[in-house]
Amino acid sequence: MDSLVVLVDLSESTIRRRILEGAFPQSVELSDNRVAWFVSDIEQWAASRR
Repeated sequence: MDSLVVLVDLSESTIRRRILEGAFPQSVELSDNRVAWFVSDIEQWAASRR
């Protein structure tokens, strides 16, 4: 989550809140306790916020 926080310039709690609200790109489940996002999805989402 640390690299995601730096990439989108939001706090971890804000990212988690937006995920729960459905206002953040969909993650991909890698295992039971690990998720990831496509960089292109995050970059596109971040660009739409500007």
